Amino acid sequence: MEKIFFEFFFLIEKMFFRHKLEATYGIAILNSESIGEDISYTATRSPTAGEFLDPMAAGRGFRTSRGQPDRSRAARLSIKDFLQGRLLFVHPPPTCSDHEEFHLTTIETEKDCAKLERRLKMVENKMLQVSSN
Repeated sequence: MEKIFFEFFFLIEKMFFRHKLEATYGIAILNSESIGEDISYTATRSPTAGEFLDPMAAGRGFRTSRGQPDRSRAARLSIKDFLQGRLLFVHPPPTCSDHEEFHLTTIETEKDCAKLERRLKMVENKMLQVSSN
């Protein structure tokens, strides 16, 4: 990976929890040290670049010519999502005592908003079909 990708993932490691990335991209991120042992997710530790990029690239079908997950292509997609606001970072307010609960609630709210947007698009499409007939 190029230097810019590493810099981006240093930012991700500080900003995003594991469950946020899993919910946003629909992937399961495993701890590299837990492979072959007891697989226990720790929501407090952010994933490393490899832990995040490999399942993301594999899930999207990004492969190198040797058949390995294409980390650079997955990283470019993540950077694009971050810059376009799809990978949203929300900082908890100062009065919030439970930061983890705040982030979980934010993820659920984002999921609900995405469902609502999909429903609105379906209704708009149906209305356009009815008006064109």
